[in-house]
Amino acid sequence: MRYKCNFASFKRGQMPKRPLKFLMHIIGIVALLLIPFLLSPGSEISLSRLKNPHCVLDLISITLMIGFYYLNYFFLLDKFYFTRKIGIYFSICLSIFILSVIVPRILLNSSFEKYEMKRERHREQNDLSGNPQSQMSDSLFIAHGHQEGKPRHYRGIFFTLGGEHFFFDISRNIFLFIIITFFSLTMKINQRWRKAEKDKLGAELSYLKAQINPHFLFNTLNSIYSLALEKSDYTATAVVKLSGLMRYVITDASKDFVPLEKEINYIRDYVDLQKIRIGDTAEVQFNIEGDYQSKKIYPLLLMAFIENAFKYGVNPETFAKIVILITITESQLKLVVENKKVNPLVQEDESSKVGLDNTINRLKLIYASRYVLKVNDQPNDYKVELTIELI
Repeated sequence: MRYKCNFASFKRGQMPKRPLKFLMHIIGIVALLLIPFLLSPGSEISLSRLKNPHCVLDLISITLMIGFYYLNYFFLLDKFYFTRKIGIYFSICLSIFILSVIVPRILLNSSFEKYEMKRERHREQNDLSGNPQSQMSDSLFIAHGHQEGKPRHYRGIFFTLGGEHFFFDISRNIFLFIIITFFSLTMKINQRWRKAEKDKLGAELSYLKAQINPHFLFNTLNSIYSLALEKSDYTATAVVKLSGLMRYVITDASKDFVPLEKEINYIRDYVDLQKIRIGDTAEVQFNIEGDYQSKKIYPLLLMAFIENAFKYGVNPETFAKIVILITITESQLKLVVENKKVNPLVQEDESSKVGLDNTINRLKLIYASRYVLKVNDQPNDYKVELTIELI
């Protein structure tokens, strides 16, 4: 039996999700703020364009729309849209659009007047002096909404609220506002979907853990019971070991990830406990290679394979050998477990497969494409090789 997942989608050194997400937000904000400069006449992006009240107005509107995006994402959608208060939601959106687009144009009306009057005087001076840049001035003037053959004097708020430039400007801002609203809605739906998937994953993992912990406790108590029947001197030591194991299961194993050092110590205590139980009926080779400091692993992930080795590979009437090798490199952990099948009672017990099946499910849920599992199940031999990517 072979379970295989590649490591192609998991590369060390890849930028963490949060900094990458933050960087994408910064890029998006900068791109939006560059729109007024890109739409203004001319080929260069310069701060001198801030003297143009049209450019300043676009900057104000876009900045307010960016604020609306985050308000919509973090508050409005949850408070009104997803609670089916659609009328209130769209009323708020319309009010914000008016405050972001219409109101600034009314408030900056006097700035438009001064700017256009200054441009008109500059154009007239160029006409009188025969300055060739007069044509450029005319083209810029026309680009801001004036037409040739019509009076060029500024007409105050009537131009702002009634001219062709106004309707073009409003249409452009409506389009941008709709895009921002739709994008924030899409991102929110995606975030809620991912949260639902995470909650589902957590529920499934909790269920799997609930199955494994009683299973482990049942087998270990059986081992201690056997020691007590034999009146072994190791009974008290076994009880202490079990106490430490259960303390780890109850306190640390409830976390998503634990230090690899604690998991290794847990496995070591378990193996010591099993050695006390089986005595001289089996040879146990247990080796750990590599540095397991400053690394983490999902708890109780390796135990099912090790526990199965003691269930399948120990029989008081037959001498057997169990090999457990854990190799840790900088980025990976490899577990190899080998044993002879010398306990026919366990082979006939379907419940003995529960631990292994649950572990495979947890590997799929937690490590996805970051593990390789090979199971070589022969009539007389059993071998497991598990490689996982560490964090």
